[in-house]
Amino acid sequence: MASATPLKDIDEQFLQCCICMGQLKEPKILPCLHRYCRECLTKFAKTGGNKIWCVTCREQHTLPEVGIDGLKTDFNTKNIIEFIQLQDSVKVDPLRTCIHCKNKLKASAFCFKCNNFLCVTCHQFHASSSIVKDHHPHIFSLSEAEAANLTIQKLSSLNWVAPRCQAHPGKLSELCCTTCDNLPVCVPCTYAEHQGHNLKEVTSLAKIQREMLWGKVADLMQYEEKAYQMQEDIMNIKEDINLDRERMRAQEQLDAEEERIKKEIRNKEEELNRKRAELEEDVNAKESLRKKDLEHRMKRLREEYELICEEERCEVVSTFKKLQEEHKRETERLQEGLRALKDEIKEQLTSLNTQKDGQTREIKELSEQFDGIVKRFETVTTTVDCIRAAEYDWADVQCIPVVCRAIDLLSEDVRKGSQRLENLSAVKVRGSSPRLTVRRKAGKSEDVESVIGKWDECYWGVGGQCYH
Repeated sequence: MASATPLKDIDEQFLQCCICMGQLKEPKILPCLHRYCRECLTKFAKTGGNKIWCVTCREQHTLPEVGIDGLKTDFNTKNIIEFIQLQDSVKVDPLRTCIHCKNKLKASAFCFKCNNFLCVTCHQFHASSSIVKDHHPHIFSLSEAEAANLTIQKLSSLNWVAPRCQAHPGKLSELCCTTCDNLPVCVPCTYAEHQGHNLKEVTSLAKIQREMLWGKVADLMQYEEKAYQMQEDIMNIKEDINLDRERMRAQEQLDAEEERIKKEIRNKEEELNRKRAELEEDVNAKESLRKKDLEHRMKRLREEYELICEEERCEVVSTFKKLQEEHKRETERLQEGLRALKDEIKEQLTSLNTQKDGQTREIKELSEQFDGIVKRFETVTTTVDCIRAAEYDWADVQCIPVVCRAIDLLSEDVRKGSQRLENLSAVKVRGSSPRLTVRRKAGKSEDVESVIGKWDECYWGVGGQCYH
């Protein structure tokens, strides 16, 4: 809200109480910079003890010892509302009469110092008399009431009037007590309850507060782009953590691994039968050669030959039986490994679901947190622009400390939120293919490929017998 912004361009929601949904009345400002009617906050705070929740950003705040009255009054917003009410009253009753004289003439001006309407005669007297010299800057011509180019800066110069002392409502405040959080006080208060406190002249104190505010605003602007970028980062993370795709990928990997193992078993069985046939053929060939070679030998040698062949057949049968048993054990081991792999994938899917639920909750919390940060950021910039435009010393010394504290909290929340977002962005969903392992009785694990490879060392003989 720049100083050259016309009052007509101010968003009506900025002047609206979010509790009663009406125009703000005696606006009080919370530490989060959201404003509400004093009466609405009083009703709303009855159920919360010394705590109060902001209905806009859901921040919880601790009330001052004196309750709602201890909260700062937003003089800038109050002045804007009072002027808008003045404009509305002129539109409704354009024949307002002067209450400074007895002639009851049509009013042509309004004095914010007197808070009264003036006719042409009283207007001229106000503008020229030295008796009311201090009223000169606060006189406003009603002919300008509907002007579209009236700015906040112009309004501030008209309505710049010191507030009343809280302890002595009949006196205007002349100093600010920084010991009591920049409370406006009159001179008698400096000899009473504020005696010995740190008292400052409002103009110099406002200058110091503004300089401090501009510095904090400059620091906060470093996080402007980052605060808005965080919302986009949250949406990107939501898309990245789509565990449904990971679940489908894991199931596909499981099916592929199961099919691969079954295919390996079939291949090994075919290889086993092939080697058996080759061994049987080889044994038959050798046997035929031996028969032809030994046909001319003596009967004694034939008996010896038959004995030797019988022994070899027994050995082949024994070896083949061992090989069959080993093949059966290895097949059972592979099947057991497949079942274990299915259980492991099931556990991984359960872990993925748990991870998805946790990350979804954290993303939702981050999303709500950064939505609040963006809204608070916009509230801070709107409030700062209003302060920059108005330069209303009394309002500045009241509101700037609250704004600065809100900026510090907002900057800290942005830094913490950014770190939390970076931590969340570093989380990667592990979707690597499960590796099937076979458990030995002694507890040693072997891959399927290493088990299958051992079949290559077998040589088969006749009738299912084999040699190593």
